[in-house]
Amino acid sequence: MTSLPVKPTLTVEQWTSRRTPTMWLDFTDVNDDPHLVVTDGLDGGQVTISEADNSFTLMALANDALPDSDPRKITAEMVNGLARANSR
Repeated sequence: MTSLPVKPTLTVEQWTSRRTPTMWLDFTDVNDDPHLVVTDGLDGGQVTISEADNSFTLMALANDALPDSDPRKITAEMVNGLARANSR
């Protein structure tokens, strides 16, 4: 597997605040059920994610949206390599 340099997506400040000019995250608790709220900084639209499975679905869809040539894209080859390394 070829290693490619990947520029950090967020600055330290953005990681700490969970905010960028185009998106931010908030956490809420509704009836003891934690929710992740993703807000689009451009138009204010929001998506609320309330279950762990939905968080993983969001990550999978975001990964799928990346072009195959993007070095940040998680591939089946990467996952299989991690699984092999973990089983040693």
